[in-house]
Amino acid sequence: PLSKPGTYPLDGVAAGVYYKSGIKGSCYDYDKAPGLSMSGQLVITRLDLQAGIVSGTFAFTLSQPGCDTIKATYGRFDKKL
Repeated sequence: PLSKPGTYPLDGVAAGVYYKSGIKGSCYDYDKAPGLSMSGQLVITRLDLQAGIVSGTFAFTLSQPGCDTIKATYGRFDKKL
């Protein structure tokens, strides 16, 4: 649970999902697969519970043996809760 703005590590998180149409086989699904690893960070820049708004940035690397490594850089989000 995130209760305030700050930087939260994603290192060692054992979950992540990646789907792309037309891809079949073990690299189609990065979801708690054996050997899956994720590292990165989530930065919450605004968490306003009264207004119901959360904003921030993220970056992560998702890898699985025998599959391409997925890197997300300079991601951002703004969400109405």
